[in-house]
Amino acid sequence: MKPTHRELDAVDAPLLAVARRRCIDLDGKPLQLYEWGPQAALTPCSVLLLHGWGSHAPRWSAFVQGIVDRGWRAVAVDAPAHGRSGGRRSSLWQFRSALDAVIGAAGPFDAAIAHSLGAMALASRLGDPAATPALRAAVLVSLPPDLGYLLDSFLQLLQADAPLRARVHALFTQRFGRAASTFDSLGPASRSTVPTLLIHDRDDAITPVAHAERVAPLLPHGALYLTQGLGHSGMLRDPATVGAALGFLDGLTPRP
Repeated sequence: MKPTHRELDAVDAPLLAVARRRCIDLDGKPLQLYEWGPQAALTPCSVLLLHGWGSHAPRWSAFVQGIVDRGWRAVAVDAPAHGRSGGRRSSLWQFRSALDAVIGAAGPFDAAIAHSLGAMALASRLGDPAATPALRAAVLVSLPPDLGYLLDSFLQLLQADAPLRARVHALFTQRFGRAASTFDSLGPASRSTVPTLLIHDRDDAITPVAHAERVAPLLPHGALYLTQGLGHSGMLRDPATVGAALGFLDGLTPRP
């Protein structure tokens, strides 16, 4: 629950420098928002961007540039305990709370794009129209299967033995009231009526491509875009992937 701090990449600095910035309150701590493009009332499309674990909003610079080039508005957020937002601990729950807070403070949003744990947070809201009232399209990049898989990946990184793995899973269940594997991305998303594009790399070493291939046909309005050789995060800067994601949003019907 303690994310590492990501330094600003030089390639992201120019777009970050021209962002409109503001903080909103989330449980007594500042939540950092960045905005580009026209004001909400002056744009045909507003897009929300939510990063993954250990990352930050500036990582979306390639997507933001494509959004602004279309005359649209982009809003990105540093999740709790990430980037310039407050706090020292974070989790799927804090990511979801951040998503809800940004929608309430800076929405409505016509589309949302999220990566990794951020994609899990967004997927968990797609099945609830009240949580995403104006959303007409979603893009989920490198979507993990469930928290159990992510917890096992973390334990594998620590080279934990079987008894320790079992103990950590038991502690998770004790703290959150359910097994980690029951916090999955498929259940909520499968109830969604929002057209959704899944983007996944065949060589993703963190989340298996097989999950995306299994989930896409089960989404009521799902599509799948596969990449090769970009790993878990490389598609965030890949021009072809950015073009595919924003091309998917180009298909939005005009806002009433």
